[in-house]
Amino acid sequence: MCDETNQILTKAIDGLMYPSERDAPFDLQHWPTNQAKTARDLAKKLSKGRRISPVKEEDFFAILSKTDDAERFAQLGRVFADQLTGRAIFRIGQGDVSVDVYLIGHDRKGEWIALHTVSIET
Repeated sequence: MCDETNQILTKAIDGLMYPSERDAPFDLQHWPTNQAKTARDLAKKLSKGRRISPVKEEDFFAILSKTDDAERFAQLGRVFADQLTGRAIFRIGQGDVSVDVYLIGHDRKGEWIALHTVSIET
């Protein structure tokens, strides 16, 4: 794990709440490179059989640009793009009440890192 990347991402999500029917914080998760070849492979492992829906990065942050925390989400988008490579965003559990949202990429050491939150959709 790249400590600098970890610190930068942690600062970007500190106190930031993902808006849904019940706003939720973000957390940072890590996996060794050998856990998956692609971000989609990692999402499949995380899904536990639930439906996986990819989300375009620009679409994800465009929706968040209409929130009260628009500037913080714009900053998060910049940090996500600057700090991680091979980025992808997935919603896991589409159609469920509780949907996991993962922003996945590789840190500078090539390990998998994800920003994770939950969207409550009733």
